[in-house]
Amino acid sequence: MRLPLLAILALPALGFAQGTLTPSGAPAPSMKTLTQIEPRTPLQAGSAGVTANANSGFSITAPGSYYLAGNLTVASGDAIAITANGVSLDLNGFTIASTAAAPSGSGILINGALSDITIRNGHIRSGTTVDNALTFAGAGFNNGIYSNDSAATALRASSVTTTGMAQSGIYFSGALCVVKDCAALVCGSYGISATTVSDSSANNCGNNAISAFNASNCSGHSTANTGLQATIATNCSGTSYARSGIGLSASTASNCYGEGLMGSVGLRADTAVNCRGDGVYTTGLSATNATNCYGYINSYTNGAGTAISAVNATNCHGYIFGTMASGTGIRVSGTASFCSGSSGGFSGTAINAYIAIGCTSSGGSIVATYKYLMP
Repeated sequence: MRLPLLAILALPALGFAQGTLTPSGAPAPSMKTLTQIEPRTPLQAGSAGVTANANSGFSITAPGSYYLAGNLTVASGDAIAITANGVSLDLNGFTIASTAAAPSGSGILINGALSDITIRNGHIRSGTTVDNALTFAGAGFNNGIYSNDSAATALRASSVTTTGMAQSGIYFSGALCVVKDCAALVCGSYGISATTVSDSSANNCGNNAISAFNASNCSGHSTANTGLQATIATNCSGTSYARSGIGLSASTASNCYGEGLMGSVGLRADTAVNCRGDGVYTTGLSATNATNCYGYINSYTNGAGTAISAVNATNCHGYIFGTMASGTGIRVSGTASFCSGSSGGFSGTAINAYIAIGCTSSGGSIVATYKYLMP
């Protein structure tokens, strides 16, 4: 039997009993602070693990996470010295500088056989410049970030720029050291040196601009030595302005470019794949085994040179520029397979090989002891 609506409304309430709605106290924050998420120590006098030095710089003496709270300038010596393992230092986008009249110290010195140290996100600026005669002179720091102990391991630098160092920009001599997304501009010696260097650049350096076991997506320019030197180089470029230097030097080079100015070799590798080397008078690209590579030599009007020099070359092209050039497009002591060459002049050789297979010339003769798949 259906109850009338008024009877239903008259039934006792069937809901659950409610608790008190009176607040127990004042509201309190329910989220963690940044300090609670990542406990960090400001780099300043009085902070735990931090010692203030007489030159207005600091020493980090205990493991932990530290951050720079503002720009830091010293009159001489090291701005920051790290003497403990397990240190993370965030420069917070600020600049470390030196006003020393003569080069001294480092922006950040990693002192001793330390390990597990990370430095990131900032700038180190000094006063060394280079003139048109490629002479380095100036003041300020000797080095940007520096560790010269071969026993130091697992050092890392990321998103740091160094400018105007009398010696090196970022230099790690130990094993398992990494530099990523960094830049070094104007360094009297090395630009960036570490086990692994990626997404970084170094320009106007008096020694090797970039030196690494494994380099990827990097570029380096040296005024007196090698632009980029690595055991394995991938997607890299290097330029050398020295007669005895090399634009890019590697055991294995993939998708790389090397340029040798003033008579230096453009690119040199044991194995070169998809690479290009440009040079003046001497050699554009030199390799034991070259595959899909391009070599270029600017011999002007009466010079000689070799665009590609290799033991074996496959699908390569070598070109000599110069109407009276007498150089060689591709010179191979072993086998040249499906290569093309041009001497660029009247007396040059397009390809010189022991065995030539399917090769062509766009200027100059092809000289080979054995020829296959070609006239």
